[in-house]
Amino acid sequence: MVKNVIIVSDFANINGGAAKVAVSSAIGLASRGLNVVFVSATLPICNELYDSGVSVVCLDQYSILEDPNRIRAVTQGVWNRKAYKVLGELIENYAREETVVHIHGWIKSLSVSVIAVAIKKNVKVYITLHDFFLYCPNGGLYNYKQNEICDKRPMSIGCLMCNCDSRSYLQKLWRVARQFIQDKSIASNLGKICFVTISELSERLLVKYMGNDVRYVRVNNMVEVVPSIDYSTDRDAYIFMARLSPEKGLDLFCEVITELGLKGIVCGDGYLLEEYRAKYKNILFTGWVSDQQKKEFLSRSKCCIFPSKWYETFGLTVAEMVSIGMPCIVARQNAAAELIIEGQNGLLFEIGNKESLSTTIKMFESDQQSFSVPNVKNAIDVARYSMNNHVKRLEHMYNSL
Repeated sequence: MVKNVIIVSDFANINGGAAKVAVSSAIGLASRGLNVVFVSATLPICNELYDSGVSVVCLDQYSILEDPNRIRAVTQGVWNRKAYKVLGELIENYAREETVVHIHGWIKSLSVSVIAVAIKKNVKVYITLHDFFLYCPNGGLYNYKQNEICDKRPMSIGCLMCNCDSRSYLQKLWRVARQFIQDKSIASNLGKICFVTISELSERLLVKYMGNDVRYVRVNNMVEVVPSIDYSTDRDAYIFMARLSPEKGLDLFCEVITELGLKGIVCGDGYLLEEYRAKYKNILFTGWVSDQQKKEFLSRSKCCIFPSKWYETFGLTVAEMVSIGMPCIVARQNAAAELIIEGQNGLLFEIGNKESLSTTIKMFESDQQSFSVPNVKNAIDVARYSMNNHVKRLEHMYNSL
């Protein structure tokens, strides 16, 4: 019976989806009486972890991107010696048969060394696939230069020759070197790792790139329960909620909403904020918003558009929206499409295709009555994504595999 869970994540504060799941699951597992230790590389540590009774071990390091010592960043990103040492010593404190190591993020600081030492110490190792860094050097199966999904096999000659990185080809070559070392650490130990998938797409790509013999278990991400929205009688805007970066499809949203003469709201922050705010004065750009402000903007919106141009691994925004009765228009090829039942809680369009998005919005405009709040809420069983189910599934997985 598993009594000790060591959760490993680059970050111990909620700065994205992966960290949010890592922190929330740690708190949930601790509430069920398990001894949970949270290992992270960087500060700060969120108060929720301290308040929950979870033990926190922080290496007090920089993330790769923020380290002012670039030589240290380059070497630590490939192999983090301190992380290897600290995690190895921590594991020694616990009986192997009662302990699991569950890794949520290692690319931004901790490196593959945390996976390697967990395998060496002969404990059960689980890795949740929040992204595609397991097999893709840039983590997205995405060509940032072409702004489209990449069809090259990771680490093939075509991949190595392709300048797909969001920064530079030199950065791509460093990522390739890091991937090579990671592959050497993992490939010969696949039988000692269980991968945790969070969508059907996540599973398909795992098997495609890692082989049919890889072990994996599906554990749905938990979806934050958004308080019921007091929708206004005049819901006349389309809303976009995501990080403001090209792969999220901000350009598609702004161009189509503008060309159709519709009202748009963009909730989110990112380096494109000021550029797009100046370019599209017809669209309201809110920047970062509090939970209360988010509710206010949602109350004025009739549909959420999720035009992400890359695969995604789940699509947390879409799950949250349909749970409160907000219909969504989603790119067909990304994982969030799995949450959409066309005609009931939303519509699908072809990924990256402006004409397809425009046509789909027109379809929604002509048949809005089909997407009532009750219809949208009842289309899928949102209880599958509750915190309680998530934690129970984790416990079952730890004790049965």
